[in-house]
Amino acid sequence: MFEKVKKVLPEGKISREKKEKRKLPRAKKSSGKGIRIMIWLCITLIAISGVFAYLKSTKVEGKTAKNASQIASMLKEKPLEEISAYQSNKMLLFTNDFLEQYITVPANLDDRTIRTESLAKLYAKELKQDDLSNFEGYRELKSKTYFSTMEYKDMAIVQYDVIYNNVVLVEKERKKKEKYKDGKTEKTREVVEKYQEKEIKEVHALINIPVRSVDAGYTVIENVFFTQVPKLSTNKTKPVENKMDVEQEPEISATEKDNVEAFLQDFFKRYASTSVDDLAYMMKKPEALNGLKEYQEIIYFKAYEQQKQTLVKVSVIFKDTGSTMTNTEDFSLTLSKKDGKYFIEKLTHTLGGN
Repeated sequence: MFEKVKKVLPEGKISREKKEKRKLPRAKKSSGKGIRIMIWLCITLIAISGVFAYLKSTKVEGKTAKNASQIASMLKEKPLEEISAYQSNKMLLFTNDFLEQYITVPANLDDRTIRTESLAKLYAKELKQDDLSNFEGYRELKSKTYFSTMEYKDMAIVQYDVIYNNVVLVEKERKKKEKYKDGKTEKTREVVEKYQEKEIKEVHALINIPVRSVDAGYTVIENVFFTQVPKLSTNKTKPVENKMDVEQEPEISATEKDNVEAFLQDFFKRYASTSVDDLAYMMKKPEALNGLKEYQEIIYFKAYEQQKQTLVKVSVIFKDTGSTMTNTEDFSLTLSKKDGKYFIEKLTHTLGGN
């Protein structure tokens, strides 16, 4: 190997052969570094979002537990049935029973005793009942209708619209002919006969029943009292009007109006006589009278263009099937047009609104 690296020069000198410098070729830069950065970024983001999700769920669980604890505490303090005791149907069952027993006063004394004992179970302790010993006759309930409930802090007054009869038995006299024998001869004489006649006085009033809820039960805590039935009607308001007409909104063209009216004539005939299924192709939400009425005529008709649709206001007369009785009904209809045919997008039973 030594001989390979030495060389004898002409002058007798020996020179060492220079080593060749060899360099390894550099590898081309790879995109792998960028991919690795992207992967680590994704891992980091997932880890961070996981931490946030965990913290959020922990917070939600904490709030849920707190709310559950508060609800449990509230329920423990005041049960739900006590909160709604004076809106419950149970109270109306109680007052209905009380009302029937209270208004009904039998003529027979034994039956009155039973009534008194029965009512005692519905009254608060030591609340005295009315003395009816001087009431000659009887009282009967004709009808009762729940009117309203006035709720107070720890009681309610339940009101009923009642009609009842006070029946008094009045002793009267009348003459009648009586046959008698005078020896062998039969004769007739006039005698005076006493009898009882009913005098009926109808009473229409509002009865007010003071009630308290105690331990999921009810009791009458004061004497009931009567008031006049209030007048519930008033004419101090205007009827519902077509606002579009009031605001003088322009109607659609005369030609289009004729087409819409022709469509509605056909529709209301079908609406009165056919079923909901038969109108599915004409209406988005089908409804029908299914033969209950017969269509007569349209007596009021207005039509307006609204956002590429047509708003129609109509008053229609219907007749009861098999009768001459008629009634007028109001409608607002929103129509769209598809393939040259009208379609009812919306129908409401009013001239007001849309």
